[in-house]
Amino acid sequence: MGNQKHHTTIPAVIEKIEEACEFVNAQARAVGLSEDAVYHCHLSVEEVLTNIIEHGYNYEGDNKVIEIVTDKTQNAFVIVIIDDAPKFDPLQQP
Repeated sequence: MGNQKHHTTIPAVIEKIEEACEFVNAQARAVGLSEDAVYHCHLSVEEVLTNIIEHGYNYEGDNKVIEIVTDKTQNAFVIVIIDDAPKFDPLQQP
């Protein structure tokens, strides 16, 4: 079946979110996901990256990177987002 795992990195800035989404869109289409599924992947990645940059890095991630990995397994299209922003624990919020 060949290697279907791909990755890219972006600087942790808002201006690069669309670049990451386009990467995910291309990989999702390449493995045959429907346009509806591609849209959901795009929306999810956009939301996660926005949260990392806004809340994790407080818009100060210019010297940080975020890695995006996609992988097609037998039963799923997997998107992994790797960053080193401080962890967010919702149970610690009022």
